Amino acid sequence: MSEVLLATKDLCFSYPDSETLHFKDLEIREGSVLCITGPMGSGKTTLAKILSGLEKPSSGQILYRGEDIWKSRSVRRAFAGKVALLFQFSADQLFEKTVLLDVMFGPLNMGLSKEEAEKVAVEALKSAQVEEKLWSMDPFMLSGGQKKLVSLAGVLAIKPEVLILDEVTSALDPETEKKILILLDSLRESEKKSVVLITHDRAIINRYGSDGGIYENGNDK
Repeated sequence: MSEVLLATKDLCFSYPDSETLHFKDLEIREGSVLCITGPMGSGKTTLAKILSGLEKPSSGQILYRGEDIWKSRSVRRAFAGKVALLFQFSADQLFEKTVLLDVMFGPLNMGLSKEEAEKVAVEALKSAQVEEKLWSMDPFMLSGGQKKLVSLAGVLAIKPEVLILDEVTSALDPETEKKILILLDSLRESEKKSVVLITHDRAIINRYGSDGGIYENGNDK
């Protein structure tokens, strides 16, 4: 059986002046696909932020290779970039003047030189099937599907072990959706990356749910 990369234990999250969310324990294994589903407003995106280290849980543990990521600063530094989150709305992750600069941001922030970051960004853009003629464009001038592919390239550029995708196929044209699904299959099968899909799409759940399983979040928040 493949190794558990990421797991949760007794996880809770409290919003200011609101109720506390209680999450069931989960495990994400190397090379698997885990589908996270549940009603709107149930805390799925909050869970994704916690899993990626963007939010700190009020209690409980996020375990990366068995170690609590909030244990110490050194553990946090080692965890950086291991889990990456692609937000549902691409505009939330696009902010640079050009597509290429946007995808280079993550690698630069992780300490790569400009030359190294550009090389990694080009590889990610090609992997996400972003046409070269778009690389010099303002990312906010792109179509919705193009923005999604660019934001996905930005996440791939930091070379995470676990990729969390929040409603990645929502409101996409069939061609872009097909590109993303082909890429996901390649990442999982060729590169052994773990993928977490937050989705309401029954076709996506049917396609991948038998692999890493289905986690249904029932929190009413």
